[in-house]
Amino acid sequence: MKKRTIFYLLSVVIIPFLVLYYLLFTPSSIPSSDHFFNQIKRHVANRILKYIKPDPMFEFNLPASAVRLDIVIPIIEKDLPTLPYVIRGIRSQIMHPLGNIYLVAPESQKIREAAEQFKAIFVLEDTVLPKFRQSPPKAGWIKQQYLKLNADQFVQNEDYLVVDADTAFVRPQVFEYFGKTIFNAHFNYTIARKVMVQRALNLNKLYNFCFTIHHMHIEKSKLKALKERLEQIHQKPWQDALNELDVPEGGFSEYELYANFVLSEYPNEAMILHGRNIEIPRDKLDSFDTIVPALAYKAKSVSLHHFILLDK
Repeated sequence: MKKRTIFYLLSVVIIPFLVLYYLLFTPSSIPSSDHFFNQIKRHVANRILKYIKPDPMFEFNLPASAVRLDIVIPIIEKDLPTLPYVIRGIRSQIMHPLGNIYLVAPESQKIREAAEQFKAIFVLEDTVLPKFRQSPPKAGWIKQQYLKLNADQFVQNEDYLVVDADTAFVRPQVFEYFGKTIFNAHFNYTIARKVMVQRALNLNKLYNFCFTIHHMHIEKSKLKALKERLEQIHQKPWQDALNELDVPEGGFSEYELYANFVLSEYPNEAMILHGRNIEIPRDKLDSFDTIVPALAYKAKSVSLHHFILLDK
């Protein structure tokens, strides 16, 4: 009777769950469109990540990481209102020893003054932007993505954390857990960004998650390997390979590129967790301190986007 019960559990519960888990968390071919079945798969995987997979950020006794992190924040003047909350979240919530905090920006006296106020280092973006053989990107958001990928040229530590200038951490965070890099993912999905990664790295199977979640832990050694792979495939400097890539409009994502490369090439040195990022209108900034306790109950980070409308 006992053997029958065990066999029943294996055949009806455990084996189907393992098969489902494999299907959901194994890279697959990029669909031609984000069809209904693809959305259902991602929705179920999202729930598993949120409620079943262990998340060190939601454990009571969070172990601090010994990995020392430099912090890189690309910023322009319109993001100055959110910067105090971003810096405060970094210093109070990141459970790593911190190195330097860099504010990478176009020339701005206001940002220079903010860097001095927050004991950060101002970096003029034109001095650290990669050199392109064709016209450099004009759109500010594209330029910031190249700056993040080129930050290994000026940060001092082997590891650095890129944080968007409108994203604040609201509860304790680690980005390395027992030797594994943590990649936070969320439910939103843009096929164009997956196509970009596919064309850039010749990866035919990718995770059905979005890694563009407004921050990322980057290791110099793995970033170097990524750049070498780009240059090997395209036979040109990595920045030109990306800049001249035929990708859909809005398809470029440095976060997707780096995360998918590391997960593909170093699967035993990385883990995917639920991002628990909440996006709210920047109009809520005045009441941010009041609503943080409620937000921190379910979120790890909050992005105060200027482009989100109150009635959205």
